[in-house]
Formats: sequence, C-alpha cells, structure tokens
Amino acid sequence: MPSESLTFHDSAEAGISGSDAVPAWKFTQSILRDSLKGLDASGDPVDSTAPLESETLFLLESETEWRSRFPDAFKAIARQSLRAPQDATRVAEQGLQSIHSRVWSERNGKRFSLDRAVEDAVGERAFDTVEIKGKSNLKDLSAWVSSSFKRVKHHAQRGFAEPSVVTATELVDMNPEWCDLTGRTFVVFNALSRFAPVVELLDCGATVLAIDSPSEHAYDELAKACTKKTPGTLKLPHLDSVVGADVRTWFPEIARWIVNETRENPATILTIIDPEPSEGGVSLLQKSICIDSIVEYVCNLVPETSLATFSSPTDVHCVPALAADLAHKRFDHRNPIVQALQAVSRQHWLRKNTSELVVERQIGGGRVPLGNAIKSQGHLGRHDAQARSYVILENVLTDEPDSCAIQLALLVQRWRIIVARAIGTYRWLADKRKHRVSANVLPLYCREDDDGLERFGVGKFAENEIRETGVILLIRDMRDPHSPGNPTLQIDNPLEVFRDCSFHGGVFRSAFKLASMRQVAKRGFVVERIALVAIVGLLFIVAVRLASRMSLLVLNDSNNNKSSSSTSSGEL
Repeated sequence: MPSESLTFHDSAEAGISGSDAVPAWKFTQSILRDSLKGLDASGDPVDSTAPLESETLFLLESETEWRSRFPDAFKAIARQSLRAPQDATRVAEQGLQSIHSRVWSERNGKRFSLDRAVEDAVGERAFDTVEIKGKSNLKDLSAWVSSSFKRVKHHAQRGFAEPSVVTATELVDMNPEWCDLTGRTFVVFNALSRFAPVVELLDCGATVLAIDSPSEHAYDELAKACTKKTPGTLKLPHLDSVVGADVRTWFPEIARWIVNETRENPATILTIIDPEPSEGGVSLLQKSICIDSIVEYVCNLVPETSLATFSSPTDVHCVPALAADLAHKRFDHRNPIVQALQAVSRQHWLRKNTSELVVERQIGGGRVPLGNAIKSQGHLGRHDAQARSYVILENVLTDEPDSCAIQLALLVQRWRIIVARAIGTYRWLADKRKHRVSANVLPLYCREDDDGLERFGVGKFAENEIRETGVILLIRDMRDPHSPGNPTLQIDNPLEVFRDCSFHGGVFRSAFKLASMRQVAKRGFVVERIALVAIVGLLFIVAVRLASRMSLLVLNDSNNNKSSSSTSSGEL
C-alpha cells in the first residue's frame, strides 16, 4: 500500500512550498472566501434583500468565533449563487479550483497537488475487478413503484415531502418500464453506508461498481444479496486479495479503474455523504475532496458520464417558499409548553427555523410580495408560480464536532453537480453529447435515537424506505426530459436542481431547527414535565401575587371605611 496523506493549506503557494498545514476550519474559511472572488458582494444587482457579509465573516481569526458563525458564511455562498445563474456556476468553479490547489497529497515521499495527483501520482499497481452476477430474472417492478408512490403521497400529506416529490414519483409509477436499468452502469461511492442504494439498483438490473473501504464481512453480505436476489451485476475493486479501497489512499488508482470499466458504457456516478459520519468531519472532508478529484478525472475522459448525489436537509438549502412560510407560521403559533422550554433554556432549545428571502417572484413584469406569490399558485409543480421565489433555509447541525468540515464536504458535491450541469449544456450545444445530473434531498439525518421528533413535525424513516425513494427520484431524473437535471432544459438558476424534489422529512417545514429539537426529543418525557412544572409554578406565583394584591386592596378598603366612620363620629 502506498504511503498516502492529505494536507490542507491556507493558499496554493503554501502547498507548493510545503509549509505547515492549516486546520480544517481555517481551510474551510479560505475556500469559501476564494469562491466569492471577483463577485460583487456589496451591491444589490438581482433583487436580493440581504447583503453579503463576506468581508467580516471570512476575516475571523478566532476558531471559537468562526465555529459559532460559520453557518452565516455558507448562507453567504448560497445568497451569492442565487443572485444570477452565472454567479452560481462561477462560485462553484472557483471553490473547486481553490480546493484542488490547496490540498496536497504525499505518496512515497513525493508531493502532488490534488489537481495533478491523478495524472502525476498514478501508481504502478492497477485494481482487478471482482464481478458477481445475479442469478434472478428481472421481476415486475410496477408493484414496487406503486407502493413507493403511495408511501410518498402519505408523507407529503403529513408535510414530510414537497408536492414535487409526489409528482416525480407518480411519473415513474405511470412509466414503470423506466425502472428497467439493464445495460446501465452506476458507480456508487460510500457503497457500504446505510443510505447507499446498491441492492435497489441491482434489483432494477443495473451494473453497479461499489466503492468503499475494505470490509470483508460487509462485502460478503452484499455479494450474497446480489447472487440470490437480484438480476444485476456487482463489480468490486480488488488488489492483493483485499476487496474494496479507501478513496483517500487509492484515489488515483480508483479513477483509472472506473475509466477502464466505463469507457465503453458511460456510467452514472452516485455519491452519498452522510451528514453525521462516524469517522469525523475532517476524514469526511478528505473523502469528499478525493471523490471529487476522481469524478473530475472520469468526466474528462468519459464525457457522457452522469452525476448524482443524495443531499441531506441538514444543510444550507434553497427551499420552496411555501415550506418556509409554513415553518414561520408554526413558530408563531407554538404552544405555551414550547415557550416555557425556550425560556428555561434561554432560547437554546427549540430555536427558530429562520429563512431568508433572496429573490422575489416576477409576475407580469411587476414584483409581488412573497405571500401573494404563494396564494397565486395551486401546487408546487415544476413550472408553478412559486418556481422563481428563492428562499434560503439553514439547518446546519452546529452541535456536531467539526461541523464546518462536514458542511464543506457536502458543499463540494453540490458544487460539482452545478459545474457538471453547466459543462453538460456546453457539450450539448457543441456536439449533442448528453449527460444528466441528479440531486435529491432525502432525510439522511435519520438515526436510531431520533424518537420523539414527530411531536415537532419531523419524521423518522426506515433506511430501506429512504434508499428506495432515492432510486425512484434518480430514475426520474435520468429518464424525464423535463427534469432540471437535463442540461438541455433551461432553468432560472442551477440551484433549482437541488430544490426540485425535496423529501426533507419535515425539516424544511418545522418551526424549529433540527439540532435544537433533538436536544428536547432526547429528554422527551422529562423535559415536558419540566415545562409543565414551570408553567404550573408560574401560574402559582401569579395566583399568589394576585391573591396578595387582592388582600391588600381589601385591607385598604377596610381601613378606609374605618377611618371614614371615625371621622363621621367625630363630626357628630
């Protein structure tokens, strides 16, 4: 195995000189600052209602101050990206370019910048392929899609998914033949994660290149599932009797292996980034950056490669305005128990799920208020009246360790999707080459100890349900010519790709931020009783004060009556 290490640097020059590496928070700050270079951060060119704060946010030298304010920096990135379509693409391009110049890889005593590592650091070794073919025939998938459609429809009625998810799922339900993925190839990174739909893709007859760190037991289970239950073909990287590969160590070799396997049959590369990784935020960021370098290399050599990602709602998102409006109304109508909890925790528990309007809807050449735009549309379809109202919602899990590194890892994947869609448009105009992008929001926040969130309007879902819904939405993006993931379709802003289908589990519509809800949900019964005791105590104090005031009034009246009586007697 080659000796591999990745280091973060404060500038490209620092990486070249080999100076000391910087911590992840400082690296994140530098990347976000670079992504906004050359863009107007102080003017108001495209109906924005809030100015950027990049000049103050990106000059914070204190780690403590940055950690408390970094969500505002990610909101600044989203705000600038929504000012104009070209800004979104430019921010993504500059951000990725900065990352690739600031990250350096060291292998066997030699150092390479990430943007040259795949070409310059290709090892002498090459991965072999373990191929496992399923023995089942492709079954009728119409019942599976119909079941998923009914489930999604139920979730939308409860506010866990936007109506656009129902529309997309219904479209696949009406065209079940779309689910036949025989002859199609998918590359799945983090294939052993709980949300990776490897088996679901194999059930549809696809060929899946599964890439994750070596784990003998997990790959055995995956191979058994493929052999016994699916009609698809599973391919795994193999070297020196070890199945699997860590992308942080072998990313040049993995890139070459993917190119060799997909050159004749361009693949769809699917990346799943768990927003709450077990290995820590820095490791997740390193993995995300290495995956991006692989994706860039593969897309350059196999231009018709499509890209897909599953996004978590625990991020900074452009969301449907109706969802943000409902969250605001729910907060205004919160019950007294919630208000008591907020007061007891000094607003640390159940913090408001705040949103920010960036661009207002233009109707008939004039501007209308956000509320009127909401009332003027019947449902949130692809081309409804809400389609150009951009609202930013931030639900970052700031209580997690290395939160800013986790957010940058998620942002890297979003940036790659934006750049890939722009490149796809250019290639279509140049030589009619087609490829697609897909980015669907799924409730990747779900974990076993999330009991109690439903009382705040946030659902908990089975992992297989999340995977199945993700595959159906991915199929829709790959098949539907009207999907925003189609680079030949003109859309107002690239971020609409991420807003189009939001199965957010209620996070976008909830009155409170997810992290602050978890703090209460974990305590559950005890917290509610504390709130009730606090309310009863307050009522008791108020009652005692009222009683004492009434008794004083009665006593004063009695004294006044006595004094008036004595005065009358004296006069007589």
